[in-house]
Amino acid sequence: MYSRFINTQGTFEQKLMAALQGAKVIGADTRCTSRGTSTISAFIRVAKPTDPQNGPYWLDLNVNNTPVGKDPIDSLQILFNQWQYTGISNNQGIYPETFSLSQNYPNPFNPVTNITFDIGTLSYVKLAVYDITGTEAAVLADYNFHRGRYTVNFDASNLASGVYIYRLFAADVKNTGKNIFTDTKKMIVVK
Repeated sequence: MYSRFINTQGTFEQKLMAALQGAKVIGADTRCTSRGTSTISAFIRVAKPTDPQNGPYWLDLNVNNTPVGKDPIDSLQILFNQWQYTGISNNQGIYPETFSLSQNYPNPFNPVTNITFDIGTLSYVKLAVYDITGTEAAVLADYNFHRGRYTVNFDASNLASGVYIYRLFAADVKNTGKNIFTDTKKMIVVK
């Protein structure tokens, strides 16, 4: 772990994720030998000095209950990659009590826009973009979020000009089928 952390180029959180990958040895946690995994669960948490002591934190990803043979560290790596490349940022110091989805700005846009949404409590969140036929065109978020206000920088370079719908779905983290909040908005890509 130490050598992976020291030898990895990049940000602090990238170095932490590399260190976790270095710890991925089947049976590292002896309770997991029969499962064929290194551990039962995996998490990565990075707080900025301005984050409240009890969260939410700038980066807080957690993986539990993976199928037998699927290592939680690999699942965590997928979540980390999503977090790193979606451009989602937590607007520090804003902790809403309710859920909401704001209109993207600018709208119409070419090719980049921002989508802001509020999460009122720890929730599984999916934010996706659909074309007018209802076909999913992009998934901007698909993991757990702590309470907070978030902004996604969405690049639609790979989409054709036209009208798209974006949808925010939030569910109970323990029962992702239990809907807490859903809202949709319209956006227009102009090229």
